[in-house]
Amino acid sequence: MTDRSSREVSERHTVQLFIHGDNDREALEEFLDERYDVIVDDTLQPVDCYLVGEQMVPTYRETLREHKKEAHPTFTPVLLIQQEGSRGTVPLPSEQNGDGPPLIDEVVAAPVDRTTLFRRVGNLLARREQSVELSTRYEDVQIRFQRLFDSTNDAIFVVAPSGDEITECNPAACYLVGYSRDELLSVSPTETIHADDRERFRSFLQQVQEAGQGSTDDLTCQTKDGEKRQLEVSAATLEDSDQSPVILSARDVTDRKAYARELELKSQAMDKAPVGITITDPDREDNPMIYVNEGFEALTGYSESESLGRNCRFLQGEATREEPVAEMRTAVEKDEPVSVELRNYRKDGSQFWNRVSIAPVRDDAGTVENYVGFQEDVSERKEREMDLQLFKKAVENAGHAVFITDREGTIEYVNPKFESRSGYTREEAVGRTPASSNQANRTRSSTIGCGRRSFRASSGMQVSSISAKTGSCITSTRRSRP
Repeated sequence: MTDRSSREVSERHTVQLFIHGDNDREALEEFLDERYDVIVDDTLQPVDCYLVGEQMVPTYRETLREHKKEAHPTFTPVLLIQQEGSRGTVPLPSEQNGDGPPLIDEVVAAPVDRTTLFRRVGNLLARREQSVELSTRYEDVQIRFQRLFDSTNDAIFVVAPSGDEITECNPAACYLVGYSRDELLSVSPTETIHADDRERFRSFLQQVQEAGQGSTDDLTCQTKDGEKRQLEVSAATLEDSDQSPVILSARDVTDRKAYARELELKSQAMDKAPVGITITDPDREDNPMIYVNEGFEALTGYSESESLGRNCRFLQGEATREEPVAEMRTAVEKDEPVSVELRNYRKDGSQFWNRVSIAPVRDDAGTVENYVGFQEDVSERKEREMDLQLFKKAVENAGHAVFITDREGTIEYVNPKFESRSGYTREEAVGRTPASSNQANRTRSSTIGCGRRSFRASSGMQVSSISAKTGSCITSTRRSRP
């Protein structure tokens, strides 16, 4: 047998005959055997088409009907051969009612010629082939859908139209609430989904029924262990009717919402911080600012819209020294943190001392994504430091002896002139008391006073007499530390 003939044999359709009378059955079998594999058997067989004589319909009606229901939606054709002179005891396809597919799909009247018979049977088998192909595709889609249904990470619940029953769920749904599938299908949805506010869940289902779909991030579920989880839910009806089952796709967003609240708290803390905070983007040209907080606006006088997209150097001016600027530039080029103090200019042109701290922000791979900067107005401290430096310079170079004491009168500082005139070194003088005659209660070893009274000038400076190492009295200027 050739390959072609083998394919032809393997592709031949099978038909089964239920015909009353041996002569009619044998004649019909001889007709059909040219093209089809013909089965003659009293028991219903799984074939591609059934040819039933009108007299045999009562015998096989229920068997054929049940077989067609089981095979549905695959088309299982039944061709009725109506006897000559029949009164139409079997309902035609257009006359059949009831659930499920019709019992009779096509009718031919006996006697029937070969051409008509082949055409009618061929049409029915063509419909069956299309049906089988569609059924195969449908089954494939069902299998794929079931795999998707079972493997998706989102929890999926199918809820009955009444909202009181879960008719189906996937493994992710069981994992979310901690119930087995059988347990979950036996409880009401409101016992686990938004159990603390059942009316809210029912209201959401009603909105979905009316609109056909809906979503919310305002529902919670209660697990079998009593833990509450926050949900983001998308829902849709499965049928185009007022009372359709609803499919719910739920995602646990408890951690995400907690993280969002944490970010919001941090964002508010940055926005309201009492120091200026900026964030820059090194991947953009000139590393511009992409965020400034309210503290930066208050410190510099520049609004957010005036600042974003610009490099921080626009705060610099003529009085800005190059050294701290160069230090910042070098640190940024090396992706290192840095802190400097430099003069900057506000929007109104006034100067201020700015303590700038910059730190790189890295991703998980260690790549710098941004730089965060902190700006603090240190003008008052800087001015005090400068005043102190000037004062120290003046005292160090003063032509008379000067010493500074604390509130208790203990010497904390002496200038070089004091050392040269008194003969005491700084180490010897510091920690002792220049006692006067009215401080006789102090021991001699801890005092260097010579008994003369001191007087206080209106400037707050006090002129005191102290005893030099040689025993002579010298006059010095004393300032008490506040």
